[in-house]
Amino acid sequence: MSADGVHHRRLRVPATPECLEQVHALLADLLVDVDGVADADRTSFEIALAELVANVVEHAGAHGAVGLTVELGAGPADLTADLYDDGPPVDVDPGAAVLPDALAERGRGLALARAAVDDVSYALEAGTNHWSITRRRRA
Repeated sequence: MSADGVHHRRLRVPATPECLEQVHALLADLLVDVDGVADADRTSFEIALAELVANVVEHAGAHGAVGLTVELGAGPADLTADLYDDGPPVDVDPGAAVLPDALAERGRGLALARAAVDDVSYALEAGTNHWSITRRRRA
């Protein structure tokens, strides 16, 4: 735990479908150390995190071997995640993500993530994709 009461976890894995289970386990391990995280906060954060990891696996991983680093934080005020991958850059504005037509088979992930948390951002930093999410704790 850091001086400001925030607990951290970090994981570096190949961006494959199997990494989703590892990310879920990392979050579960983190939240064992944090008191009073409301079910709604945990569930919403986990949905957003899973959607972003799945997007990295599907889109970046489709271009070959891609490394993914997941950094999680949990403190008195919020839950945070930063995802870094070395896949190709993406052309996306998380703030513009909306749910597609009800019959669409794809395209919901980023909109679901955005609806589940307070902040979603993306930046290309020195050739690395950086996704960030924050869920302010309600309880």
